[in-house]
Amino acid sequence: MESIPKGDLPTILGSPSYLSSKNISSNANCFREIVPVKFKSKKYRQVLLYKRIKVELLTKETLLSLYNLSNTKAQVQILETPNFFLVQYPTKPFIAISRIDGRLYTLYTQGFTLEELQHQASILLRILNRFKLVEELKYRKLEENLRRKRG
Repeated sequence: MESIPKGDLPTILGSPSYLSSKNISSNANCFREIVPVKFKSKKYRQVLLYKRIKVELLTKETLLSLYNLSNTKAQVQILETPNFFLVQYPTKPFIAISRIDGRLYTLYTQGFTLEELQHQASILLRILNRFKLVEELKYRKLEENLRRKRG
């Protein structure tokens, strides 16, 4: 199985097959839904639960504006396809916003850890929520945190 290298979106997505909604599957080289997790410290984590992102209000220009208004230090890369918005902050994994179901997806074979993927998804979701573009966002502490406090 080929491994997808770290890099910018055009390099990672050299094959248009990655952009097809039909390829959202359990195959390691296809998009898989990502659970956003906010890491406050090594011991404290919050899962971000949400119904959907309001993709009907998004465009490439809107996403760029949201990142600029959020005072990001570097320019974010955004690629718009018929089925996805692909968002990547420099040297970070890319996250895909599905235009079909409004959920977040990624490729797990980008060379990043699961925690890095989850954290990047949580940043994107929090930026979108700041501008009221996420339906029913809820924060839930991970069970590990609760057990440590009780024990």
